[in-house]
Amino acid sequence: MSKFRGRTTELDYELTEYEPVRKLVFTGTNKTVTSKDNLSFTAADGGTSITYRADFAFHGLAKLA
Repeated sequence: MSKFRGRTTELDYELTEYEPVRKLVFTGTNKTVTSKDNLSFTAADGGTSITYRADFAFHGLAKLA
C-alpha cells in the first residue's frame, strides 16, 4: 500500500535491478501509476548510508491530476 496526495493505492512490485552491496531498484505498477523506487547503499562512518528515490509515471486520467 502506498499513500500519495491523500489517496491510498496498492502496487504490485518486482525487483528490476540488483547490484550486490550497492543498489536495489523496485518497479511497482497498477492501472494508474508506475513507480520506480531506487535504493543506493554506500559505506559511511563505519556504517551504511542509504539513499532512496521514487519516480512516478502516471497513466490515463491520473496524468491530469
